[in-house]
This record gives sequence, C-alpha cells and structure tokens, in this order.
Amino acid sequence: MSGFSFLVVSMNLLITIIYILLFLALFMLFAGLVRPWWVLWFLDYQNRIRVLQIYGGAAILLTAIAYVLRFTLSL
Repeated sequence: MSGFSFLVVSMNLLITIIYILLFLALFMLFAGLVRPWWVLWFLDYQNRIRVLQIYGGAAILLTAIAYVLRFTLSL
C-alpha cells in the first residue's frame, strides 16, 4: 500500500498546479476584459469576446478537471 501514497501526493500536487493555472486564467480573464491587448497581444485582432472564449474556456476546463480530480481523490 505504500506505493499508492506517492500517487496521492502527486495527485495533490497536480490539483495544486491546476488551481494555480485556474487563478492565472481568471486573472488574465479579468485583465483582458479591461484591456484585451494585454492578454491577446499575440493575435492580430483583440476583442473582449476572444478574451472570454480563450481565458473563460480555460477557466471552465480547469475547474472541471480540478473537480474530477478532487472527486477521484476522495474515493
């Protein structure tokens, strides 16, 4: 059973990394709603809809992944 303790530690680390990425995506989302150029400088055309699509989609996806991993860890 000691082999599974490493799995739990790595799952907690993975969840922590996902939460950091989630908060970064939320920060970029709110910053992009103020000035889209700040977060979409790499695109030719920047607007708030694109900010919502890219960073809002990333936030939703990361939230779903964190929820699934938390649920899996609690089993």
